[in-house]
Amino acid sequence: VFGDDGAASVVVSFENAQGSIAAASVSFVDAPRVVSGVFGSFGGKLVVTFSTETDSMGSAPCDGGALSPGQASLVGEGAECSWEAAVLTVNLASGASVLPGQSITIAAGLRAQGALSDESLAQAVTVGAPALPALPTFTLS
Repeated sequence: VFGDDGAASVVVSFENAQGSIAAASVSFVDAPRVVSGVFGSFGGKLVVTFSTETDSMGSAPCDGGALSPGQASLVGEGAECSWEAAVLTVNLASGASVLPGQSITIAAGLRAQGALSDESLAQAVTVGAPALPALPTFTLS
């Protein structure tokens, strides 16, 4: 049974007739699942948070990478995705059309850090407005 943190650990031990004991500890965690998705303060990126750290790292094109194929119309052709621990940042590209309240689809295949989980299924996340939107500024000259 998984705990509230999505993890389960078991210690298994065996004793043979001669009294020798062998033991092993086994850990398993749920596959990463989307917890939230919001626009960044300035609206140029999406920040998607997962339930646990993933085994994904670095940055790469989003469409067909971190996002399921066909997402370029929402995030812009050439949008770049970058991973850090349990956070995926989608840097929107020119032509992005995603708006608060719309969904993007995270590609299947994520694993918890250390590959201690099964691969995740594709997951849709509804993107929320920024928690603290930046106020627009302008200069008259």
